[in-house]
Formats: sequence, structure tokens, C-alpha cells
Amino acid sequence: MTHFDLPGSSPHSSKIDRSKTDQSAIASSAIIPVPLMLPPETLLDRAIVCVQAAQTDYILVVKQQRPLGVVTNQLLLETIADTSAIAKTTLAAITPPQPVMLKATELEDTQAIAKKMQQSQTYHLPVIDDTGQLLGIVTHRSLLRAMNLTIGQPQEPVAPRAIQPEADPELKAAYVQLEKDHIALSTAYQKTTQAEQALRQVNTSLESRVEARTADLRQAEYRWRMLLDNVNLIVVGLDREGRIAYANPYFLSLTGYEDSEIIGTDWFERFIPAEDRADCKRYFEQLFCQTETVTLADDLRHTNVIYDRNGQEVLINWNNTLLSDGQGRTIGTASIGEDITERAEIEKMKAEFISVVSHELRTPLTAIHGGIKLLTKGLVSSSSEQGKALLNVVANSSERLVQLVNSILELEWMASDKSLLKKRSLNTQEITQKIAQSFETVSVLKDITLTVNDPGIEIVADGDRLVQALNNLIHNAVRFSPEKSKIWLSVELEEPPTPEKQKQKKQKLENQEPETQKSETQKPETLNQAVRFKVRDQGRGIPPEKCKIIFESFTQVDASDTRREGGTGIGLSICRRIVEQHGGTLAVESTLGEGSCFSFTLPVASA
Repeated sequence: MTHFDLPGSSPHSSKIDRSKTDQSAIASSAIIPVPLMLPPETLLDRAIVCVQAAQTDYILVVKQQRPLGVVTNQLLLETIADTSAIAKTTLAAITPPQPVMLKATELEDTQAIAKKMQQSQTYHLPVIDDTGQLLGIVTHRSLLRAMNLTIGQPQEPVAPRAIQPEADPELKAAYVQLEKDHIALSTAYQKTTQAEQALRQVNTSLESRVEARTADLRQAEYRWRMLLDNVNLIVVGLDREGRIAYANPYFLSLTGYEDSEIIGTDWFERFIPAEDRADCKRYFEQLFCQTETVTLADDLRHTNVIYDRNGQEVLINWNNTLLSDGQGRTIGTASIGEDITERAEIEKMKAEFISVVSHELRTPLTAIHGGIKLLTKGLVSSSSEQGKALLNVVANSSERLVQLVNSILELEWMASDKSLLKKRSLNTQEITQKIAQSFETVSVLKDITLTVNDPGIEIVADGDRLVQALNNLIHNAVRFSPEKSKIWLSVELEEPPTPEKQKQKKQKLENQEPETQKSETQKPETLNQAVRFKVRDQGRGIPPEKCKIIFESFTQVDASDTRREGGTGIGLSICRRIVEQHGGTLAVESTLGEGSCFSFTLPVASA
């Protein structure tokens, strides 16, 4: 604690004694304006910036011009070292309770003011009037400056006056002793002055180091915050109770929330599905039960589903880290997550594709292998009726393999934008007649009838590709329709949309993402006259949630369909690509138990 050497505290103070009036005037002149006043709700990161701008070493926390306390730079630095999130901590949380105040009536005695500073161990005394309103502040420096003194400066001892030679011997002896005391005091004064200078140098060095360290901390915090705010990964911080302490902009964008909506809320109640909540809470609690020495990397990784604002499920793969305070106590978790929803869907599609293709390959290969084996070993004669039947099975199986490989290669070829359409002017009846002719061979086993309604419309298109797309739709209808049912193929002319619908379509194109907008702007038929092809059946129908994904590659309504009905799940994907290459759109409407209607539009005069 700093010692205040003020007038009146030394036995030799008579030369600088002042009257009460002088003391009061000095004390009053020690009141200075407060360089920085902030309300208690100010956040610490904002307070630090204000301190640097004001170039002061303390903050007076006030509310409605009433002082609540003083926060020094040292207290701020200690708080920064012990607090992980200064952007969420306010001055109210660190302001010392019951601050020492100086009333205006106490300004009559500088010694009393100095003593009050020593007793309260503070360098700052806010001055208030009788109503508690702030008048100013008295600091250690302002008090000593008012008295023309420096901080901690001792008074140089005054040399004793020489005495006359005829003085009493005892007086001479006392004088000699007084001179010795004076020399000792002078030596002590010099040492004290040197020590004070050294202390000031150390203090200046410490202040420089503190300022440099503070700047480093701010720079480090700025770099980390910039990294967390701009990384394309999810970053979420939770406290020990599972409340959200931090969420980076990427997570907010992914889930559709604002920062103010979720900070401080319960993570599990807000984002975790009810059926997964218990398991996720159990995992979260187990993280805190592990010590640093036994925590395994695998234990810090976790995958679970969360809900976004619209209730859509998002699958996240997490990598978790435990957070500790300055005393090594665990205070929460910081988790970095990656959205793997699309990857999981791709993996699922890949697994289904492998399952479908392996089945589609195995079935004809088994028939080919078995038939050829019987024929080559002479167990069945190729000229016999049984042998001819085996050869027919081998031929059909081979054809099935060729179609499978061709479908896969064609899908890849179309996806790579290498395919070119051979458009020409034709009548739609040329296409529907070919469909009707090929239908007789695929429907005979189920006794399904096809009704064609085509008035004959002139279009510009690749006829072979349209036949391929319609054949795929017809074959699907046959596969999933009951025996003795009906299938309808119709062609009709659609009138151009009204100006209002054209305007809505244009606005929709302008609001879409660049990639989507590009594909849509290649479809001028949506604003002109178009022809619509429809294939309607009386099958089992398609669930609404499957209608959204049925045109994706290797997608089936039910994976078991492949084993019962055959197919790879790429026929509809090929149809969609053919229609889109013509500038059209493929859609489906379906009712479970009643049937489905696949349709696509083409521009009447697209060249």
C-alpha cells in the first residue's frame, strides 16, 4: 500500500501548516472531472476500447449521474485473463461492491482525505453532494498535485543551524548529535529518492508490458473472432448447463436464427429432436466426467440430427473441446460441426445403387451362366425344345445386361453435357404411334390396355429422344400397374400464360440462385405456347415425400421394388434430362391407391 507523506504527518511540518480555509481550498482544487464514465451494462470489450480512447487508467461506473464504483485497468486485465467471453460480460459483473465515496462536506481536510484513501486502499474517491449526485473525483495524483507534491515524495530534512562557540557544552553535544542525525537523515533521503526513481522505472516498465499484453490479447481475440465468424463450419459454445453461449454466423445462416434468439437458451430443447434428446444430454454430461488424461479423441466426436428454424432435419458431425477458466475448472464446451446431410444422402443412394446394380447384374448373369453351362456340357441339347428355351433365356438376359450398361453409360454421358440433340420438325403423332407399337410387346403379360389421345401437333424436337423418354414412362406405368388396368397417353396444346403469370415467372427467375437461374432461363417455353405430354396409370401411387426425389438418379419409391419388378432407378432421371435438354419440365402428380400422372411440357417452336 502506498504511503502518503503529507503535511502534518511529520514533526517538522510547522513550516507548511495551513489554516482550515487553506486546507479546504486545496482539497477543493483536487476535484477533477471524470475522464471516463460508463453505465453498468457496458460490455467489457467496449469498455476496453473506451479506456484506450480516453487514455485513462480507470472507469467510473455511474447510473443516472450516481457513482456505483470504480473499475481500474488492473481489474480489467485480471478479468480478461479469467473470463473466456469478455464480449458477454458487463461492467456490473466486475464492479467492486460498496464503493467508497467522498462527500462534499469532507473536503475541508486534506489529511483526512489521504487517510481515507489509505484505509480504503484506493486511489480514486468519487465526490458526491448531499443528494448523491456526482460532482467529480479526487485521485491520489490530483490531491498531491493540488498540494504541489509528487506521489510518495519524502521531504528533505532541514540542516540544523550552527550554535555559538560560547554555548553550553551540553548544547554543543546535542548539536553534534543533531548533525549526525541530519547526515543519517540526508543519507536515508537520498536512498529513498533513488528507490523511488527505481520504483517509477519498474512501474513504467510494468505499465508498458501490461499495455503490450493487452494489445496482444485484443489482437488474438480479434483474429480468433474473425476466424470463427468467417469459417464455413459450424461453431457452437455451450456452458455447463447446456445453454448456448456462442454461435457463429455460419450456424445461424444454416438454421435460420438470429443470434439474439438463441443465446442463453437451452441447446437440447431448441435444436435436438425429442427422441434423441436423452442420448445427447447423456453424452454431454459424460464429457465433463472425463479428465484430460483419459479423454480419447473418439469420445470428442459425435454425430446427431438437429432441427433448423423450419423443422427440417440437418445431420451434423461434431468435434468437441472442453473449455476451462483460469483456475483449470471446466466451464463448458466448444464444438466445431460439419453439415453432412447431403453426404449421408449420397452414401445412402450409393448403397442403394450398389444393391440395385448387384441384383440387376446377378440375375441375368446367373441365367446366362446356368444356361450356357447346361448347353456346353451336353446336359441339354441346343436343338431340343428345352435347349431353345434356354437359349431364349440367355438371349433375354444378355439383352437385359446390355440395357443396364447402356442406361448407366447414357446417364453419365448426358450428365457430362456431351450429348447433343438432333432436332427436326415433326408431328407428335409420329412419336405416339411408335409408343403404341412398342407397347404391345411389354403389356401382353399383364393384359394392360393403352389409350392414346393425340390431335397431332407440329413441334421441333429430337424424336428418338422423346420416344426414349415416353417409353421409360410407359414401362414404369406397366411395371407398377395391376393386371387388366389402363394407361393413358395424351398430347395437348397449352395456351400461353397470362401477363400476370409471366411477371410472376420472371420474378421467380430473378430471385433464384445463379445456378438455378441459368437452368431456368434456358426454358423460354414457360413464357410461350407449349405442348404437354401426359402418361397416366392406375397403379399404387407414390407417397408425397417421394415425389420430390423420384427423379434423382438411382432412386426408387421402395428399394424392394428392384427385387420384385426389376429396374435400376435411373429411367426417370434419364427422362428428366431429355426433357430439360428440350427446354421443358418433367413433373408428377400422384394419389396413393389411385395412380400417378407423369407429364412434361415442350415448346411448340423451339429449334
